[in-house]
Parts: sequence; structure tokens; C-alpha cells
Amino acid sequence: MEEQLSDLAPSELLNYIAFLENELEMTKSRMDSAQIKHADEKALLKAQIKLALNRSHAAHKEARFLRNVNQLTRSTSYDMENDVLGNKYSFEEERERRKVLESKVHYLELELEAKNKLIDQRWKRSERLRSQLEKENAVLKKKVVLGWMIGCLSEVYMLSAPNDLAPPLLRMVRSIQRELEADQSVVHGFAKDPLHVKLQHVEKAILTLIQNAKDRTLEIKTSNESSRGRDEKKDEEGPCFLLTIRKADRDEERRAKDRQRHKENNGWQAVDEETRRYNEKNGQEEDEDQGQEKEQKKEAEQKLQRAQDEIREILQRLEVRMSQLLSYRNAQGQDKTCPQNDEGEKEKDVKNMAEEEVKKQEEKQPQQMQVTERGIDDFLLSQARMPSKKKNRKGKPSSGTASGASPRSHRITADSKLPKPKPFIPPGRTRIN
Repeated sequence: MEEQLSDLAPSELLNYIAFLENELEMTKSRMDSAQIKHADEKALLKAQIKLALNRSHAAHKEARFLRNVNQLTRSTSYDMENDVLGNKYSFEEERERRKVLESKVHYLELELEAKNKLIDQRWKRSERLRSQLEKENAVLKKKVVLGWMIGCLSEVYMLSAPNDLAPPLLRMVRSIQRELEADQSVVHGFAKDPLHVKLQHVEKAILTLIQNAKDRTLEIKTSNESSRGRDEKKDEEGPCFLLTIRKADRDEERRAKDRQRHKENNGWQAVDEETRRYNEKNGQEEDEDQGQEKEQKKEAEQKLQRAQDEIREILQRLEVRMSQLLSYRNAQGQDKTCPQNDEGEKEKDVKNMAEEEVKKQEEKQPQQMQVTERGIDDFLLSQARMPSKKKNRKGKPSSGTASGASPRSHRITADSKLPKPKPFIPPGRTRIN
């Protein structure tokens, strides 16, 4: 080579040197243009990498969100199906329970009607018996009045002389007749008592009347005998003797009558007590029967009301559940149809957002985003040498986000916080702080 250069002329050397200088300048200019182009490509690739990272993060978020939504919809649909089945089962149970309660209520109504009919029959029978007893009482009263009147007349007639006591006997009979028959004064206060009690009261009243009549006759006799003169003393010995005997008899009769009255009073008190107990017992039994019937009716009505309320609540819950299901399904259908119309706008929004985020990050943290020139060159070369399959695989998520975006991707705004992209550091290189 040196021999060749020595053989060349100086002019040729100068030309060769100029040629070499020109070549050097050309290579320098080429290198400068290549560096400028390389820097532009590097910036473009940085933006594309950041955009791809943002898209991949968004796609991962959307996929995770869709998985969660699908799981939630499946779980809710499963729960709602179980609720519907449980509500159907409970509804059938309530329907059967309602039928049983309706049958019980119908049976109770029939029982109540039968009891009411029985009560009506007994009341009618008691009314008939009462009317018959009243008729019998009237007949017996007349018989008793006549019998006692005859007895009184016969007893007074046998004890006294008819010539002297004719007017008092007539007056006594008339007074007895008036007091017994006028307005039913003897049994007026005992109209609600049974027949034997009324008869006892009538007997008592007649005995008192007879005793009063006897007392009157004795008073008349004593007054007549005291008015007689001393001339009739002999004739009066017999009557005085009779009077003493009659007085003793009268005292004995009074004592016997007092005993009889005492016994009768005790008997009447016992009878009154028995009648009162009988009436109280019947009244208590009737009150207890009526109370039991009312309680049974109330219980049946309350059970029916509870069953109806439970059925209404179950139906309302079913309606609410079905309305929620329908609204949720309609919302899902609307969300599925909406994203296909706004794909271009979403891509533009995502690009703009990515560029704005890159600018903000470069302004805030310029040192973290810087790497060595050699590291960037190696990264670009590695990206250029990667096979097409991997590029296609990496490009799939971005295309998926554009075509199959989730319904909520349009909600991302410029103010939303995206994850900060980590700077790429090639193997064997360190980060420049």
C-alpha cells in the first residue's frame, strides 16, 4: 500500500485526500441524518410503547372487570333462581295452609250455625214450656184460692157460731178474694221464680190472711163478751171457760205457726239459693260457651289474616325480584350494543390520553424516563429482530380493546389516573439517576 502511495503523484494524492475528505463529510452528514432519524424513530417508538402499555393495562382492567361482572351476574342469577324456587315452594305451602284454614273456617261456620239452630230450638221450647207453666199456674192459682177460701170458711164456721159471725165471714171472704185476685199482688214480685216457689208464696199469704181473720173474730168475741152485764155471769161461765181453752189453743197454734213459718222461711231461702245457683250456673255456662265460640272465631280470623298477609308479602318480594332481574338484563343488553358505535372515538380518546399522560410524566420525572443511547439502540434492535408472531400476539390485546371494548370503557376521562409505565432497562444496564 505504501509502495502504491509512493508511486502516486502529488496531484493524485491531493485529489485522493480531497476525495477522502468528501467521503468523510458525506459519511458525517449521513450519520447526522441517521442520528436525527434515529432520534425521531426513538421518540415515536417511545410514544407507541407507552400507548401500547396503556392499552394493555386498560385491556387487563376491562378483562378483569368483565370477569368480575360475569361472576357477579352468575352468582346473582343463581341466587335469584334459588330465591324464586324457594318462593314458589313457600307459596305452595302457604296455598295449602290457606286451604286448610279455609276448610277449618268453613267447618267452624257450620258448627256455629248448628249451635245457633240448637239455641233457637231450645229458646222456642223454653218459651212453649213457659207459656204452658203460666197457664197451669193460673189454673192452680184459681184452685188454690178457691180451696183456701173453702177451708177458711169451713174452719171459721166450725170454730164460731154462724149467727154471730156471718157479716165478718162475708167480709173476710171478700177481702181474701180481692187480695188474691186483684192485680196478682201475692205473686207480683215473684214472676220470674219457678212454680213451686210461687205456690209457697201463695200459701204463705193465705195463711197470714187466715190468721188475721181469726184474730179479728177473737177480738169481736172479746168485745161482745165484755159488753155484757153482770146479769149474764152464770151464762158466761161456759163461754169464759171456752175462751180460756181457745186462748190456750190459740197460743199453741201460734207457736206451731211460728215454727212452721220459720221452717217455711228456711225452705224459701234454700229454694231461693238453689234457684239463684241454678241461674248463675246456666248463665256462666252460656257465657263460657259464647266466649269460647267468640275466641274460636277470632283465632280463625286472625289465622286467615296472617296467611293472607304472608302470601301478599311473598308475592311482593317475587315481583320486586323479577323486576330487578328484568332491569338488570335490559341494562346488560343495552351495554352490549352501545360499544360498537363508539369504537373510533374511544381509540382517539385513549391516544390523546396516552400522549397527555406521557407529557405529564416527562415534565414531572425527566430523569426517570432517560436511558442511555446504547440501551435504547439495543431495545430498538431487539424489537426489530422479534418475529412477527410475537408482534401479532402483542397486538391482539390492543385490537381486542378497540373491537371488544367493555361497556364502561367510554367512562375514562383525561382526569382519570392511569398506571405509570415503568421505563425499559435492558439486561446488563443500570438506571441513570
